[in-house]
Amino acid sequence: MKSLLISYLSITRRQIFKNKPLHILKFLSLTLGGSAFYILMHYVEFEKSYDQFHEHADQLYRVGLSEKSANGVQQHLATSYPGIGGAIKDQFPQVAAFSRMINLEDVMPPTVFVANRNDGQKMKVKPNKVFFADASFLSMFSFAAISGNPIDALNAPTALVLTSSIARFLFGKENAIGKEVVFNGDRTLTVTAVLEDLPDNTHFQFDILLPYAILEAEDDRDNNNLYNSWKWPVFYTYLQLKSGANPSTIVAQFPNLIAKHTNQKGIQLALQAVSDIHLDSNRLGEIKANGSRRLVTFFLLIAIAIMSISLSNGINLSAVKAIERAKEVGIRKAVGASQKIIFGQFMFEFAFLSALAIITAVLFLAVLAEPFNTIVDQSVIKPEFWRDLLIWKWAGILLLGSCLIGGIYPALMLSGSPTVQVLKGNMINLKRPSLLRKGLIGLQFAVSFALISVTLGIYHQLSFIQQKDLGYLSEQVLVIEAPTVFKDIEVVATKATTFKDFLAKQPLVEQVTTANEIPGKQLRYKMPISNFRSKNSSSPVQSYWISTDQHFLDTYGMKLLAGRNFRASDTSPLSPESDNKVLLNERAIMLLGFSSPSDAINQRILMGDKVVAEIIGVVENHHQRSLKEDYQPILFQFPTYYQTLYFCLRIKPEMLDETIGSIESAYDESFPLNSFNYFFLDDFFNEQYASQRRTSRIFLLFTVLAVVLASSGLFGLASFTIARKTKEVSIRKILGASVGNIFLLLSKDYLKVAVISSIIVAPVCYIGLRRWLRQNYVFHIEIGGWFFLLPITILIAMTLSSLFFQVFKVAVTNPVQSLKSEG
Repeated sequence: MKSLLISYLSITRRQIFKNKPLHILKFLSLTLGGSAFYILMHYVEFEKSYDQFHEHADQLYRVGLSEKSANGVQQHLATSYPGIGGAIKDQFPQVAAFSRMINLEDVMPPTVFVANRNDGQKMKVKPNKVFFADASFLSMFSFAAISGNPIDALNAPTALVLTSSIARFLFGKENAIGKEVVFNGDRTLTVTAVLEDLPDNTHFQFDILLPYAILEAEDDRDNNNLYNSWKWPVFYTYLQLKSGANPSTIVAQFPNLIAKHTNQKGIQLALQAVSDIHLDSNRLGEIKANGSRRLVTFFLLIAIAIMSISLSNGINLSAVKAIERAKEVGIRKAVGASQKIIFGQFMFEFAFLSALAIITAVLFLAVLAEPFNTIVDQSVIKPEFWRDLLIWKWAGILLLGSCLIGGIYPALMLSGSPTVQVLKGNMINLKRPSLLRKGLIGLQFAVSFALISVTLGIYHQLSFIQQKDLGYLSEQVLVIEAPTVFKDIEVVATKATTFKDFLAKQPLVEQVTTANEIPGKQLRYKMPISNFRSKNSSSPVQSYWISTDQHFLDTYGMKLLAGRNFRASDTSPLSPESDNKVLLNERAIMLLGFSSPSDAINQRILMGDKVVAEIIGVVENHHQRSLKEDYQPILFQFPTYYQTLYFCLRIKPEMLDETIGSIESAYDESFPLNSFNYFFLDDFFNEQYASQRRTSRIFLLFTVLAVVLASSGLFGLASFTIARKTKEVSIRKILGASVGNIFLLLSKDYLKVAVISSIIVAPVCYIGLRRWLRQNYVFHIEIGGWFFLLPITILIAMTLSSLFFQVFKVAVTNPVQSLKSEG
């Protein structure tokens, strides 16, 4: 046995050095395919791992709420009412614990956290991801702690939990536990725990946690029950079920629970496993943009398809040299070598090269990990991935699969040919599996067409998003967060006006406005509005509202379709006794029953139950959020009181750094209790499409790889076919055939396979891409003829370029020499 292995190894080494180009191509194909397989499988496993790291992951559920709006539209929310969790816990003994979360921005304006370091330095930070949470939250979810005990970290109403990046910013290298942080200008909190920054594979996003007891204290002080009510559905509610509890039994009793606690109609509750949220939930108000289980399945199929291309390349490239080794096989059989020995030799050669390629692919992964993590902007592949047994399990599967799929066919082809025939150099069994070889190439064409078409579709949609008129101008708009920490609202309102005047005088500032909302942000505030003429016969429209001034439309380039803009004299306190004037967008007036924008001008609407307002203008619809969502009804109000969350500036790009520097100095002087934060609106808006851009980059990367691998497969099959047709080509040349005729003769079969494969797979891709667009975007591209023509054109160009060298080499060879070499 040992001598046989030594013999196998010796022959393998000799063959590799004898046919270096062939084996290098085969090795690179398997290595690239293996690397792609490893990367995609890591990505698939990463997407499936969301929130699996919690100790009680299989017992954790989120309560989702579905409610029918006044417009009759069923909305599926990731949030629910604050009183639901406690009611479920009281009624169902299967529930071990519950916890609520709510974004600070849904309760109060974003605020500043201030800390004093031991060196006397005062640090201020204004995080965007601050949540209130019940004391049970950190005992239900297993977030790693750097210091402090997370189990009881939120028990006290003065507690504060920081993530490590915020703790380092506020306190540097000092131990943050026990340190005091001033919150909202007048409330002192004490750091009770510091958590590691949240991993990428969780649907949660927070930098700071505040105790829910702070909100409940407001309930006690104001003598209401808002934060434990069955109203205001903006709270995330999580349940931890007892071990073995069946969630379906709880869901079955939800209708009775709803009837017991509220008389609202059209309400439904659902339980979502926390570990399923990332891939299976697409509700309104998700904490973080989620993935897609269908997309993960598709990436898994891509991994298998690319590896299949690599293996089919191995088959075809092994067959390339089968003719040259025919006499070798015949001689070995003639001197007594059995079919089993010869079969083992060729299996060993393929297994040896495959093992070398698969191990090299693991080494490649170490090099490719960081670039891939950068492309997807997530820590998908860990630096210590090689310690994970899963990677070696995949390596074993690839090796076994490559030997069974890629090695058996060439080994049987060579070892099973009759001795007499192979001594003559005739591989008589090569004609029978030609359909298999063409099928493998057809698979490569089909996979390449699918990846090219899907990638083109995604990029076309992203280009459509970037080029579509959003209804406002987002470029060169600088947004500065307004002060939210102050002692006297009248003083800060005066200073805000002064600061706004300062901004307007800056030479690079073209327009300035103030507002409580900005385009690209999820609007938070709603109010019911009714057409005053038919207030008794129609249901109120739940309209979002934006509090702003007379410069808002000009700053954002929004269009008035009818009426006029605000004037300084139009300030509206929205009280029943006042002459309130408002602007509405197209969507709002349509839902209110007006026939046209001009029909709505000077008409009155009822806001809530008491406030009457006059419509003075109608604004063209704009995309407040992404193109995934339809237009929303929006009301614009010009308040008399301070309600500013943002200063919005349309600026010129020249000397931008100097302009921002002078603005920051003026801001710090005017609002010393606050921190200066700014961003550009177009960057903020584009963040909504981060996951789509990440997906498109992955598709582009592996589309290019699949095309490269398919090209090498074509090269291998062309070499095989042309080697068999050398005599035919020589005879045709002697009879007067041109190089063009010969090229057409040898390439038409491959072009035919490319076209047929494309025609077969195109309808599937068309249906899948159209469904994806319609399910994910209200506004999307239409798939036209380019969807079929461009991928087929690319495949034909790929085919011709892959065949050109092989055909040209044969076509220019002296036919006499070819005929002599053929014997």
